[in-house]
Amino acid sequence: MSRAISAVVCTYNRKDLLQDVLESLVDQDLPRTKYEVVVVDNNSSDGTREAVERRFGAVENLRIVDEPEQGLAYARNAGVQACESPIAAFTDDDALVPKNWLRRIVQWFDELAPMTAVVGGDVEPLFDGERPAWLSDALLGPLSAGLSWPGGPRYLEGREWLCEVNSAYRIAPLLRHGGFPSELGRVGQNLMSCENAVNEVMRHAGHLFYFDPHLVVQHRIPRSRMTRAWFRRRMFWQGVSLCVVRDYLGDRGIDQPIRRPLDIPCGAEDWVKLFDENVNDEEFERTLYAVEDVGYLLASQNLIAGR
Repeated sequence: MSRAISAVVCTYNRKDLLQDVLESLVDQDLPRTKYEVVVVDNNSSDGTREAVERRFGAVENLRIVDEPEQGLAYARNAGVQACESPIAAFTDDDALVPKNWLRRIVQWFDELAPMTAVVGGDVEPLFDGERPAWLSDALLGPLSAGLSWPGGPRYLEGREWLCEVNSAYRIAPLLRHGGFPSELGRVGQNLMSCENAVNEVMRHAGHLFYFDPHLVVQHRIPRSRMTRAWFRRRMFWQGVSLCVVRDYLGDRGIDQPIRRPLDIPCGAEDWVKLFDENVNDEEFERTLYAVEDVGYLLASQNLIAGR
């Protein structure tokens, strides 16, 4: 392989936002001969390929590949297969990466133990407009932002995790363990998630995951995601996703820790409260976990038809 690292950006109908992250990727302080940028067009209908070729066609280390099968997991796997390097660094089409992003990732993989499978960092939210008062730091996780694990650079412990918007994989172990599961992850506007469940498979096999809090990617948060209605949708599908993860891991002989008792509304008043826009901030956060539990329960009973 001729390059040290590949930056992979999966995209679907976001040609305008995509331009900014690609500008930040082609302007890295790593020599262009050492890295490439792989854009995966996941069946866009907004002229994404043409827009990329028009603006970046002369950039020798940037190329675009097509993945017609709709779904973020399919797109990520297509990006990995297209890489001409041993490391795939993922970020999103609505993100911005620092100038030293790829160089720092390469340095970590050079220095860390060979069993280190993934290196990642923190994600700073860039809010499109004023951040709502109810949107606490505890709710940044569903927005793929605000990890802030305590301490300096270190290996992850327990149930700590990394955001795919700022994570880089050794390709060999990722492929050896099946890549990103296609039954998980976003498809179009659907809010399924957890395609990085393969991380738990690799962790179970003895691989390590490293977090660098100084490796920070900025992630745009549009107004459409700063509503209580969006958070309810997101948490419902998080519950569905967690149930699918349970089955995915179980099929691979990996038992998950016992999930906390489900908090399912019992009476009409409790159900109404789930959708009440006037509940206080603390109560709203509590109802989100109940919404997640409803999604998990319905999925566990095969009562969710498709995505």
